[in-house]
Amino acid sequence: MDRSRIRLLAASIAALVVLAGVATHFLLPPYLSGRVEERLEEHGGRADVELRAVPALRLLAGHGDRIEIEGSGLEYEFDDPDRDAFERLDKFDDVRIDLVDVTAGPFDTQRFELERSGEDTLYRVDIDASAKPQALAEAAGERFAGSLGELIGEIAGGAIPFSAVDVPIRVQGELTSDNGEVRMVSGTGAVAGIPAGPLAELVTNAVLSRL
Repeated sequence: MDRSRIRLLAASIAALVVLAGVATHFLLPPYLSGRVEERLEEHGGRADVELRAVPALRLLAGHGDRIEIEGSGLEYEFDDPDRDAFERLDKFDDVRIDLVDVTAGPFDTQRFELERSGEDTLYRVDIDASAKPQALAEAAGERFAGSLGELIGEIAGGAIPFSAVDVPIRVQGELTSDNGEVRMVSGTGAVAGIPAGPLAELVTNAVLSRL
């Protein structure tokens, strides 16, 4: 093969690589965003998801520049309490989630807002939800092992009267996540003896379990 053909072949390969990179950049984020929307909407409701990353291939490893989710009327089971939503969200630089009227496992969530921007390590959270005491105890007991889980089970399972009545859950403030380990930095919220940080983690894992 002469040099001119080698140069032509090299140029063709380079052009294909560039074309594939451009196609990936524009096609992969909306495709993966659509897949997340389908999972969230599987049992009804509406979800709009936007994933961004440069290069876009980072999204395949769960990393990205931004994840943005808006939705309403979503409904799904919380069947995997060990999944850690914060561990996945920590891999994005910017996070903005705004959901209303979501039923996720034991939680009826009227409003769920979670946001983190740029280099800021703090999540701003605003949760307005409710749950039956026994269902809350079971979900918390599965999620938090050891003494905390036992305490939650005892308090929510036996110490709250009128177990058929929904318990209001209100969490508002700032929290930090270190590899999925959640700690409340400022704000308020405690239900059935569950401190605000673990409570926010529990609801977030339920609401975002379909990501």
